[in-house]
Order: sequence, then structure tokens, then C-alpha cells
Amino acid sequence: MLLDGCYCLERLLKLYDHFTKAPSFGEVDKEMEDNRLAVVLTDLTLLENQIPFVVILKLYSVLFKRKTTCYKFPGFERVAKSLFDFDCSANQIRVFHFLHFMHILSPDNKCYGEVKYKKATQELRQCAVKLKASGITITSSGNVGSVGLVSKFLDRFDFDIKYDNRELRVPSLHIKRGTEERWRNLIALEQSENGVGYKFTSYALFFKGLICCGHDIELLKQEKVIVVDDPEVKDEDLLAMFRKMANVKEGVEQMDCRYSKVCNDLHSNSGTVKFFVPRLWWHYCRRVLEWFRKELKKSIQIFIKEYIPNFWAFLGVVAATILLALTILQTYYVVRDNNSSSVTRPSILRYIE
Repeated sequence: MLLDGCYCLERLLKLYDHFTKAPSFGEVDKEMEDNRLAVVLTDLTLLENQIPFVVILKLYSVLFKRKTTCYKFPGFERVAKSLFDFDCSANQIRVFHFLHFMHILSPDNKCYGEVKYKKATQELRQCAVKLKASGITITSSGNVGSVGLVSKFLDRFDFDIKYDNRELRVPSLHIKRGTEERWRNLIALEQSENGVGYKFTSYALFFKGLICCGHDIELLKQEKVIVVDDPEVKDEDLLAMFRKMANVKEGVEQMDCRYSKVCNDLHSNSGTVKFFVPRLWWHYCRRVLEWFRKELKKSIQIFIKEYIPNFWAFLGVVAATILLALTILQTYYVVRDNNSSSVTRPSILRYIE
């Protein structure tokens, strides 16, 4: 724990220099350094890598000869202000560990008032395409991905989702490298730590209801609600991410009611779905095709696992397949010859007679 604390302290103190000072190396080296830093920052946000912040606080006190009486780390004020555009002194935060620090830095709109907690469930029962077909406009209410110097590496979520006058306004969600890992760990923090709230859990469950297939992903990307900053992330990856995020069957038990009114208003004001919209019919067809492809892929994986565990088993399956094909061909030609013989024999007998 002492060694990990020294590493975290060194990394946090170097963040400011990395982002504010001009690099002394070329563009290729800078890209490699940025990729390495992105991996390191993602590892620091994993729940299993967290250490009590009092360890870092003690090391800081010994190194800089400064004594503090709370969990508030003085060095974080500079880091949070320069990298995340967050004023720690004005907000009087108390940090338990680095993941908790990331949780605090995500702005939580106070217009929700006193948020009540309840059992986790998927409140939104209509996906984006169905909402669009029922006459509801889905737009992006802003871009929160460019705030702070560290925005290219870490995520900055905005939970201010609003619905008014048949228009659903959702702040842009930027998908970066490691977004899924950081988001899942923030949800795990909320489910395991009392008093931090459930903003990431409720946010994930809202998007989970908004997306049911790749058609919804395309619509939300078109409206800039989802912005993919990592070119390696495909629509299939996004769909799998939202389906796995905040899974009630895997330990997600609590959420808050911040989006309950929005979901109820969407259900009551969506009106009758226009089934004759071509986009909606194509949406249902794509859902069926995706289900068929998923089941086919699962069946192939089971077949390979059960019947082709190694190379020799693969050769046996190929030989059995060839043998079956030859047997079918032999049966076909035998039946055809018998039919042709039964047809031509009477004519030959009449000719002899």
C-alpha cells in the first residue's frame, strides 16, 4: 500500500506538468506518451486499485512538510482546477480515493432538488426510434467533452436530461478509450459506498432504455447525443456496452428518481406510435436480424467448443461432413438410376418383341 501510494502521489503531481508544459519530444513520442497516460488513468479508476486517500495524504505531509487535518488533499486543488475545471476550495470536497475524486468531478445538476432512492429498474420503456416515430424530437443540449485539459483522456458526464414541449434534450455523451471500464467502476462505487448517490447508475439505466438495437445508436449519433471520440469503437461495441451497463442481474440494486418524471412524461405524451413509418418497420426488422445473428453466433460458438476443441477433432468433423455428403450423393444417384431403369425397360421389351 505504501508503494502504491507513492506511485499515485507521483502520478497526480506530474499530471499538471504533463498537460501545461510544452512537450520536448516529437509528435509520435507524444502520441505514445498520451496512449500510455490514458491506460494509466484508466487503471487508477478501477475499483480494485483504490487505496485509502489518507495514505496519500500522509505521504504528502511527509514530503512537503505540510500538516492537514482532513481528507482534502492540497495538491488536488491545482490538479482539479487545471485539468478538470473544478474548484475544490469553493466546493469543500472530501476525497476518499481517486475513483471517488472522479465521481465528485462529474457535475450533478442541482435542479433535481432532493433526490430519493429506490430499487434499480429500467424506467424508460420506449427506445429512441419509437420515441421519434411517435413525434418526439431528440436533440443534444450541449457539448461537455471539451471542458478541462484532461478531457481527451477522462470522461465528463452531464446528467441534465430534460423533456419539454415534445422535445427530449440530452447532453452529448462522449465515448473515449476506456469509457466503459470507468463508467462501470463508478457504478460499482455507488452500489458499494453509501452516501455518494446513484447518478451514474440512473444515467446508465436511462440510456439502456433509450437504446435497444443498433438503429437507436445510429439515430443518437446522428443527433449528436452520442459522440464517439475513439475511432476503434464500433456501433456493435456501443450496443454491447449499453446492454451490459447497470445490469440489475449482476449486483445493481439501487438508483435514484432523478429521471422518473422525464420517463413518465415521455410515456404519457408520446401518443400513438405511427406504425406506417418506414423507419419503424426497418427498426423491427433490424431487431429480428440482430437477434438471429446473435443466436447464430452463440450456436456456432457452442458447436466449436463442444465438437471442435482441437485440430484433430476439427479434422474428424471435416471427414464426417465429407462422408455424409458422399452418402447423400450416392443415395441420390442410386434412386435416379432405379427410376430411369423402371421407365426404359418396358420400351426395350416392346422393341425386342
